[in-house]
Amino acid sequence: MRKDLPVAQPVDFERLLPDAVAAALATQRWEALREWLLSALPDYLDAGSCLLDDPRLHRALAFALGRALWNVLPLPRNGFLPEPVPEPGRNDPCPCGSGEKYKRCCDRAPPLAGFTTAMLWPQVLRALGPAERRMALASHQVPRMAIADYADDALAAGQARAVIELLSPEFEPLPRHTDGIASAMLLTLCDAYDTQRGGGRRKRALLERMTQIPARSPLRSDACQRLACIEMDQRHSTEAWRLFRQAQQDNPLDPALGMLEVQLLVGEGESERARERARFHLAQLRRRGEEVKPRLVEFMKAVIADPDGALSSVAMDIEGGAGQSLADWIDTVRERPLPAYRLEAPPSLA
Repeated sequence: MRKDLPVAQPVDFERLLPDAVAAALATQRWEALREWLLSALPDYLDAGSCLLDDPRLHRALAFALGRALWNVLPLPRNGFLPEPVPEPGRNDPCPCGSGEKYKRCCDRAPPLAGFTTAMLWPQVLRALGPAERRMALASHQVPRMAIADYADDALAAGQARAVIELLSPEFEPLPRHTDGIASAMLLTLCDAYDTQRGGGRRKRALLERMTQIPARSPLRSDACQRLACIEMDQRHSTEAWRLFRQAQQDNPLDPALGMLEVQLLVGEGESERARERARFHLAQLRRRGEEVKPRLVEFMKAVIADPDGALSSVAMDIEGGAGQSLADWIDTVRERPLPAYRLEAPPSLA
């Protein structure tokens, strides 16, 4: 980034991206997306953005942003492949409609951090109707991370049955993948089962099946942790500890394991031992630095000060369903950050 130029006020990409993708897919025409951005872009800028008072820079950014999105957007009419627009010739009329040559207009538009097709797929899945979404999934071009993100959103929107239909084939009879993405899907699927009548039995059967995966993996570890929560609820201490140790062997660096261990100890009345282990886990977390969620660090500090009180503060009462509360809390330390977007400093268009 050039240090000698003022940095443009940021675009609110978290709001703009899904809206732009939906606008593009509504017509599946590059020109329509460009015109939509020209009209809508001011709604996604900070109030003090220089783009609000500079029509040329506004047009240039709308063109650059639109082309960056369009060139990697999977289009249903193109078999869910992108259809990039060609680079204009430097002496061609600028596609933004300014009437100037491209070399004197949008050829010098502000550079954007790169968009990728994988980055846009979650937005595409949200924008598509049910039939087109099924076609997209059947194309086997949708990244698994995009499916996991879409499932999270669908569950938050109350579409648990759709989530179960989408994700359950990933784990039948055994999963095709056992990585962190599979773990994210597993946890979302478990949460979907929790909303359904009789879902508890299906969830437990799913988790028990995942513990039969032959090789160590984050997926098997997460299944064991979830089952340990269930056994803890049912006061099956020996089985809960067995599952904890299996989870620990499968994914020893998972920070959520410390939370589970402390809860198991307090559940058995071992408050002093829980305080001792919280000190150990806090030291481990501090060594790991920025990759650890601050909430987990603060929790371990609270356990050191008052084990029983710390667990009560996050609704971990054994009699009231500690396992589900703990499972929900553990999931929060595995949150996936949103993709980062940025604008670099724009060159002068004068």
